[in-house]
Amino acid sequence: MVDIEALSVAPEVGGRRLGHRLIERASAHYRGLGYRLMMGTFTTSSPFLTAYYRQAGFTVLEPGESIVIYDPLGMVIHHPSAPHVVQGWKALHPDVAVVDTYLPDGTPIKLITEVLVPPDGEPEAVLNDDGTLTLRKDGASHTIKAGTADKMRQMFQTPVTHQEVAAVAEEAARYGIEPVVAARLRKASGYSLRELVGTCSR
Repeated sequence: MVDIEALSVAPEVGGRRLGHRLIERASAHYRGLGYRLMMGTFTTSSPFLTAYYRQAGFTVLEPGESIVIYDPLGMVIHHPSAPHVVQGWKALHPDVAVVDTYLPDGTPIKLITEVLVPPDGEPEAVLNDDGTLTLRKDGASHTIKAGTADKMRQMFQTPVTHQEVAAVAEEAARYGIEPVVAARLRKASGYSLRELVGTCSR
């Protein structure tokens, strides 16, 4: 996932669609690097940007509307938005799609799917009918008990915001934990990373 920020061109070359060409060039570049989604924001003080970004292929949301990104591993990243901020997104891969669903309290949300995918070489994860989870890689397999698998699933399905990930990133790096996973662990368990790592090491 890549963010586009502060797109602008010199006033004297306005009207030549240079901004759209920059977006197209950036889209092609990051698509070639394997990125699947481009995101951008602007404020309600520039309402003309809604039509501009839609013409550039973005889906532009309403002011204050959040974006929720979901991937096949069950990871959910919530990008909230302030009331004066408008978010938009553009798919860089044909598999990226939107699913209409609801939060537990009945609030309708749109999930952007197929954005975060496991890299090549990652083990295949299969959830079995009895609740156990089997991991397979290079001909070897390992099955995780149902109770442990359920706790793992709960952790991965715990939504975290961009801010929550940023807040834990430095500490996660010290422990060698991926920041999104660290944010989920901390939020789902209610413990600090220091407490979690200490618990695991005993």
